[in-house]
Amino acid sequence: MVKTKKSKNIHNKICPNCGKRVSKKDRFCRHCGSKLYDVTESVTKPAEIEESVKLEFSLLPKEKILAFYTPVDMAFAGEYLTAIILCVVGMLLSLAPFIYILGWLLFICGVILFIAIYFYARGHKYCITNKRIIISKTFITREIRELSYDKITDIAIKQGLLGRLFNFGTIIPLTASGLGTSSYFVTDSKGRIIKSIVEPATESYYALKGIEDPLKAKDLISRNIAK
Repeated sequence: MVKTKKSKNIHNKICPNCGKRVSKKDRFCRHCGSKLYDVTESVTKPAEIEESVKLEFSLLPKEKILAFYTPVDMAFAGEYLTAIILCVVGMLLSLAPFIYILGWLLFICGVILFIAIYFYARGHKYCITNKRIIISKTFITREIRELSYDKITDIAIKQGLLGRLFNFGTIIPLTASGLGTSSYFVTDSKGRIIKSIVEPATESYYALKGIEDPLKAKDLISRNIAK
């Protein structure tokens, strides 16, 4: 009996342009000819997840899903901590004889806040395709917006201490029209405007808040802008 060696699966890279599998050693896609970068399956969703994303977002012809993100729980650590503190303070006050009603009210508010934060975070969904960025936010109401790559002039990343420790952060696409930015004026002692300063706005609607591995997502967006 002749033993045959099992062939290794060398198709472990995904072309960001056509979405087909290529060899890890390939520098250009053998299907569409696009230049390949270090884009692996870690930013491409499994088939069952991709199908659910396609049902939620209406894709354009020849549009491919390159990555799909939801915020990590750590991105809302401050909000969760506030809810927990309310619950703890409420439990302590509920033990007091004269203000126990206030304690129970604080405890209930803390629980409601915790649940609201959980569903608010789960309602944020970000889809990066080969044509645009789609942002979906669902909390009581639902709103979907999109940003095409030709409108993006720069990309900013914001990471706090927790973000640097646990590798998550917020990506803020900046546009020539001012989407994703906030600005303020610097004046002299006489009130005359010296200069205008433009900076990324963390609360911009187009911000991808609290996503995992923001540097990889930024590189993916930058490569699509460069096409």
